[in-house]
Amino acid sequence: MMVHLTPPPLTMLVRDGLISPQLVFHWMGSTPVNFWEKIEPYVDGYRENIEPGLKGQWFEDLTYALREESEKDRIDLADRLARRKKLREALGRKTPSYLNSPTLTRPRGAPSP
Repeated sequence: MMVHLTPPPLTMLVRDGLISPQLVFHWMGSTPVNFWEKIEPYVDGYRENIEPGLKGQWFEDLTYALREESEKDRIDLADRLARRKKLREALGRKTPSYLNSPTLTRPRGAPSP
């Protein structure tokens, strides 16, 4: 028995371009991608051994689109953190250490300074 991975209408709406992957990423974060990474081996086994075809194909496609959005979001992160830091300082709020983190502001996979 195969359960639905996300509401099928959501995956279809993204597939058909009626909802942007960016909106879904900002709404759900990386949860669908993390979930897919855990169940992908089982879905592949299901596809190979029980029912040939593309069971879960729309959810898989959604996770690829969300991965792309995650990378785009990370590129903008340094600017968003700098704006947040300035706003906090203007309001007289303490700057949390994460706003000064070089790990957050470098692209994924880039070497440490």
